[in-house]
Amino acid sequence: VGTGENIASDAVIKNGETVVTDNYDITYVNGTLTIINGDSKVVTIPAAKTGLVSDGTEQELVSAGTAANGTMVYSLSENGKYTGVIPKGKAAGDYRVWYKVLGDEGYNDTDAAYVDVTIGAKQEPVTNLEGTNNGGTGTDNGTKAAEENTSESGTKTDGETMSGNGNETDGGSTFENDGEITSDSGAIKDSGSTVKETADGSVTETVKEKKDDGSIVTTKSTTNADGTYTTSTKTENVDGSTVTEKETKDADGNTLQTITKTIEKTEDGSTVTTKSTTNADGTYTTSTKTENVDGSTVTEKETKDVDGTVSIKITTKTNEATTVKEEIQNSDKSIIERDTVIGTDGISTINETKTDANGTVTKKEETVKKNGHLMVTSKVTEQDASGKKTKSTTTANIKAKKSGAVVLSEINATGKVAIIPASVIVNGKTVTVTAIGADSMRGNKKLTDVKLGDNITVIGKNAFRGDKNLKNIELTDSIERILKNAFKGIAKDAVFTIKAASEKEFNRVVDLIKQAGVKDTVTFEYVKEF
Repeated sequence: VGTGENIASDAVIKNGETVVTDNYDITYVNGTLTIINGDSKVVTIPAAKTGLVSDGTEQELVSAGTAANGTMVYSLSENGKYTGVIPKGKAAGDYRVWYKVLGDEGYNDTDAAYVDVTIGAKQEPVTNLEGTNNGGTGTDNGTKAAEENTSESGTKTDGETMSGNGNETDGGSTFENDGEITSDSGAIKDSGSTVKETADGSVTETVKEKKDDGSIVTTKSTTNADGTYTTSTKTENVDGSTVTEKETKDADGNTLQTITKTIEKTEDGSTVTTKSTTNADGTYTTSTKTENVDGSTVTEKETKDVDGTVSIKITTKTNEATTVKEEIQNSDKSIIERDTVIGTDGISTINETKTDANGTVTKKEETVKKNGHLMVTSKVTEQDASGKKTKSTTTANIKAKKSGAVVLSEINATGKVAIIPASVIVNGKTVTVTAIGADSMRGNKKLTDVKLGDNITVIGKNAFRGDKNLKNIELTDSIERILKNAFKGIAKDAVFTIKAASEKEFNRVVDLIKQAGVKDTVTFEYVKEF
């Protein structure tokens, strides 16, 4: 009846009369009957929660698992206290949640297993687009746009979110020590070793050795309490070049991440830093940064994301300007080619061509400059697979809110079509446009078509009021709020085309539009978002 501990034993003895027949005899021998534990089991493994971002509150790290013949329990340490309460985390970082089944009476416990979970860092809201510290930019300045347009940060992005660290103009590459060989080895001069144990149970051994050729090799190995370990080797050559290799493995010996980094001087005096990172999930980043003696830098970077998107970026910085060339191959088969020039005067110019999976080609020329305030000029030409072209030229003021929202206000379309961008480049950083300001395009009698960027969450009060010839409006289910009379007075036969992930989301946006002053005669078209 299974294996496990003995839970009951009784003597087996003869009871009753022995029956003898013509063809067999029954003989009784005294013995012991033993009943032993059965096994409990995990029915549903606890699943790691994805998309967690640190917001100052405790968040459950996994969804509940289920068990048979026992109770599922959890712990943040393999040998710690297990309870039926799902562990929570607050700070950004990596967590390991252990779980097992405590068997009911007569059943064994299962062995402990674990699930890895990550809480991402919260991105700070963008409130200073002009790079000043006087607090002037990013406030409401008493404008209607600020009065009527508030939205939460953290809306949909196009993969180019700004972290606020100013590294975007360097192609997003940073070249830190990666934690491989730091001050732990500083006390060792040419050769020797140290061992360091921390309160959390991890043990780090550092070995430093001087080779015959004069190079110094430092090896650092860290074994953590959970069985994971990291090894790194740094070679410092006599010519000043260095090579660092770092590998992280889990408790079973599977490689989680490999990092290689080299730094060398060339004959012309420039410094070249090359770094590559490969992860177990197939994602990778490779980058090469050349720092020239004249102060200019060139950075080449290639990345692959978990969804299969591959991007290549080449960034050149000189005293006069920063130029960025990008090619992005998205998982949805669309391709983006983008050239950006950022002058020392803060003026940025972008030329971009995007070809989507349906064959639609969108060409955009965009300029952002400061003229008493930040202003964007965007020229867009769209050509679908049938050859039909749509052109748009718009100008708008750019304002940042304390909440992190970026608002376009006082939008002026020189033609009949206005295409509102999903993001703009300011001081070399990609900024997501999240709101259309109050009265932004009010009373534009020429306007017939409007296409809103995928990241727009708020449409301000009276934004398109009185645009009597506005008949075609394209938007997405990113819309969260449409304020009073935003579409009052547009064409009575207007058509709203809404790209949405589901019919439920489509209907939610329709309800918002109906409350924004449109007539009952307008119609709505649903486009499935894949």
